[in-house]
Amino acid sequence: MTASCQLAYVQTRLQARHGQRPTEESWRLLEATPDLAAYLQSARRTILGPWIAHMPAELDVHRIERSLRDDWGAFIRELADWAPAEWQAAIRWFVTAPYLTHLVHLSRGEFVPPWMRDDPVLSPFAIENPAARAGKLEESPMAPVLSDISVGTLPITAWMEQWLAQAPADADEILKPMSSLVRIVAEHFQALAEQSADPAAARGHREALRSELLRRFRRYARTPVAIFAYLGLALLDFERLRGGLVLRALFPNPAGRPTWA
Repeated sequence: MTASCQLAYVQTRLQARHGQRPTEESWRLLEATPDLAAYLQSARRTILGPWIAHMPAELDVHRIERSLRDDWGAFIRELADWAPAEWQAAIRWFVTAPYLTHLVHLSRGEFVPPWMRDDPVLSPFAIENPAARAGKLEESPMAPVLSDISVGTLPITAWMEQWLAQAPADADEILKPMSSLVRIVAEHFQALAEQSADPAAARGHREALRSELLRRFRRYARTPVAIFAYLGLALLDFERLRGGLVLRALFPNPAGRPTWA
């Protein structure tokens, strides 16, 4: 199968999945579900189901997040297998997204929480000795990202620049719209960091990013840009699902939840 035929095949699959993504109304109905068990049951009836396929309702927060990361990785690897071989590395890079915050934490020499020692991906780096930990991190695929962060680059910018480095060397024309995604996403997360105490502003920024990604998904159909725009949309859904699960695990009683939730 030629690369163009493969991209057409991927676009067809992604269009079908995109059409099943939860609408804003669906999200609101899901988020009105008060307890974790009911939330899981409702989410499993949507396109979000594969990300919580192996998650029983009695899990604690850390096991919930580990299960989510595992299923996210399976989702990314499936999508990569559909794509032309030269773009698979850039797609698989998205497997690392849920680990970015934790690896940054470890790279800064912070305390190692016990749950990290039980995580199969993070445990090799969950070392108390700073020199041994730094040595292990330098051997990881995220080493270039952590190096850039250590000299002041925003984590999301460093991660996305390394994602661009996974693209084929002869993809200059395709890299132009992909590079603009880096700028847009970095600006979005910077805005969220600056206005974290304003839920309405945060929702507005997320909606603006969603709109930008959707525009690129449509405009660059049947190109790798559409794949990555879809992945951005999927990552927004993943983070929203994660937030809903963690919130209900931490605050089982709806009356005791934070007012910003």
